[in-house]
Amino acid sequence: MTIWSIYVAILCRLFYLGEKNQLLTWLTPFAVFKGLISPSSIGLDVGMTDLWFRKTKKMLNKSILLTNVQALLCITMFCMMAYRRHHTQSVPSTSSIFWTIILCLWTYFGSALIFVSYSYFYTLATYFRLRFSKVNNDIITIISPETRLKPNERCAMLYHILCEHNKICVEIHGNLIVIE
Repeated sequence: MTIWSIYVAILCRLFYLGEKNQLLTWLTPFAVFKGLISPSSIGLDVGMTDLWFRKTKKMLNKSILLTNVQALLCITMFCMMAYRRHHTQSVPSTSSIFWTIILCLWTYFGSALIFVSYSYFYTLATYFRLRFSKVNNDIITIISPETRLKPNERCAMLYHILCEHNKICVEIHGNLIVIE
């Protein structure tokens, strides 16, 4: 447990120092949740934003529920072990209680870290799925024969959509090639 605690502390420190040296632009969509940027600046309309928020809230609620269930199971198990050790007097009761509390806290925070991290990456994937779907729908609308656009207008609209999508991807990812 000590090794994993040290490992997590080092990992968090490296992540924090890495953010200072290189901006974590892939976390830009989460700035919408904080209200730092508008959803339209990252290519979301009202319907997509509502869907994204709804899925994110559902996933975070599920993660919190799973964290609490897992922590409850582990706390029950650790308390039963402490009770047995106390009655068999295999270890001192203060040591047993102390380590039971430490293990319960470790389990809760460890499972919270795992489940909440998973839900944040899920919501990031949901954002990219929504963006991909929007670009695909826009392209299908432009190239469908029912739109009655001239070829030049189709090319101009397609170019505009691809440039807008590429600009958003460059802002978020930072390493994509810009269409000029």
